[in-house]
Amino acid sequence: MNLKRGSATMGSTKTVRFNKEDEELVNAYLKATGKTFSQLVHENIVNKIEDEIDIKAYQEFLKTDDGTKIPFEEVAKEFNVEL
Repeated sequence: MNLKRGSATMGSTKTVRFNKEDEELVNAYLKATGKTFSQLVHENIVNKIEDEIDIKAYQEFLKTDDGTKIPFEEVAKEFNVEL
């Protein structure tokens, strides 16, 4: 399997089985958007994985969050950002 993002190298082939109703829905969506099935699956799988990674990182952060809040203006000043 090729995990390198953005690579032009083709990876493995997977099979997805749909019932008739879901197949019609997917095909209608592909026709309406002009996407290929591979584009649709790839985009959605990558997005789902990235979302899950973000959620896990946020959950880990919450375990150590002491509730301290810093006003935006203070952060902007620290990084020399004019408001």
